[in-house]
Amino acid sequence: MGGEMSLAFSGQKDKVLYSDFTATLYASNVKDLISWVPVTPVFWSPMNVKEVNLYGAEFSSLTYYNMPQLELKLSASYNFVGEQLVYIPAHTCNIALTGIYKWLKVGTTMLWNSRCYTDNNYSDPLYGYFITDMLCGVSFNKKPCRIDVDLTINNILNARYESVKKYPMPLRSFMLNLVLTPKFN
Repeated sequence: MGGEMSLAFSGQKDKVLYSDFTATLYASNVKDLISWVPVTPVFWSPMNVKEVNLYGAEFSSLTYYNMPQLELKLSASYNFVGEQLVYIPAHTCNIALTGIYKWLKVGTTMLWNSRCYTDNNYSDPLYGYFITDMLCGVSFNKKPCRIDVDLTINNILNARYESVKKYPMPLRSFMLNLVLTPKFN
């Protein structure tokens, strides 16, 4: 048994500026929580863990700014989980900012996860972490197709973190992305 309540606002000004905001509160009683838990370091199994009262809040916002040659997009979200489950952080925050000017695109995303636990006794934590990614790209509109080339630097601050116990995530990495979109007209 449970429920959810949401509140949303949105607004637009002259098709140049658009914003929206959503807030959600939720609560639920789960009698037979099935959760994937590690049985060995490499093997996970579904288990009927316990009865839980889940509750929390989610907030998100999005803002666009559009001009003839400039487009900006800012998004942010925050999630709070009242009773932590295995590998679920109590707090998560995500912010993304992207700008496009003519053919050039730049952006950044930032993610913060709070501490989470690897067992149901809350005795074995994985520590929280903060990650920042950067993106730079170009777009070309040629007659047969549109060409997008993006370079992304993931974890630019070289944060050391684990999403699963004893499996460290990569440090700084680079990704080059090429997208060809054909035009059939």
